[in-house]
Amino acid sequence: MLKKKLVTLACAVGILACGACFLPPLPEHLPAPPPVQLELQGVHRIHVVVENASPAHHLDSDKLASWIAVRAKSLGRSKKVTAFGGPSAPDQDGELKVTVLSETATPAQNAKKDGSAEWTFQVNVSAELRNTAGVSVWRENAGNYTFRHQEKPGEEAAVWADNELSDWLTAAVGNRVVSRMLDDR
Repeated sequence: MLKKKLVTLACAVGILACGACFLPPLPEHLPAPPPVQLELQGVHRIHVVVENASPAHHLDSDKLASWIAVRAKSLGRSKKVTAFGGPSAPDQDGELKVTVLSETATPAQNAKKDGSAEWTFQVNVSAELRNTAGVSVWRENAGNYTFRHQEKPGEEAAVWADNELSDWLTAAVGNRVVSRMLDDR
């Protein structure tokens, strides 16, 4: 019994001597710095206004404004930001004005085996968030957003007429505007 106790004690001393005492100190890991966030300058209730100035007018302005508002509410929760479309409200403290400058669709040269083709959609957007004093809080000048989507091959007009594509592209553009506004450095 005494022999087992001495072996245990010797092992404990060996572990402490080799492992705890003679190893170099572990490197100090500093926590990552907090992400740089948009300084909203008191803007927490944003009125979203969308204008489609594109000659083609493919994206619906009201649908895009609604989607941007929904997405801003979702992503802005941590920043205590909410957004709404429609008419302005007396308790708003900022306005996000989004202008669709152009919309183009280009099909890929070759179709897939299932008959679909990859289309490239480019939507050029200008956006600006202003507080109630009219001071620009955030701005995106001529943001050129590119999206790819599988569609049936055909004429560009038929592709733009697809309601499913319209909803998908509206969501994609709205998501990009909001993520650029709330998350980009």
